[in-house]
Amino acid sequence: MGDIFTGKFLLVITGVLLLSSAFSYTFIEKKPQSPTSLTLPTEHLSVVSSTQNTDDRIDLALDHSLNGEYHKSFPVLKELADANVTRAKLYLAVAHYHGHGTEKNKQKAKSLLLELQDKNYEPGIVSTYLNLIAYTEQ
Repeated sequence: MGDIFTGKFLLVITGVLLLSSAFSYTFIEKKPQSPTSLTLPTEHLSVVSSTQNTDDRIDLALDHSLNGEYHKSFPVLKELADANVTRAKLYLAVAHYHGHGTEKNKQKAKSLLLELQDKNYEPGIVSTYLNLIAYTEQ
């Protein structure tokens, strides 16, 4: 009898949590992002074309990667990472790790990932790749 009660109780609690999450998501005011916001320092603005912002360029590079066209995505990610775009650094580290568009270089990947770890950027992804590198170095 106790197991049935516990199961029903957990089911009710789960339902309440799901509903409260749905309501809070619906009623939270979402602020639109400014279309002119860039993460680049002003001395690197020439890197971004006038028709595409940084995120659009990264998204296009990721589309190329998904299609196996790493030779098209790697130069864009490298250019933006060199311009200190954090998101591009993450994808560049992944490209170095897997050898997508470049030779496999786990040391370059590790260097970029450690920099991202210091910034606490995407800690789950960063720590996963750092653990993979540490595991394969053994």
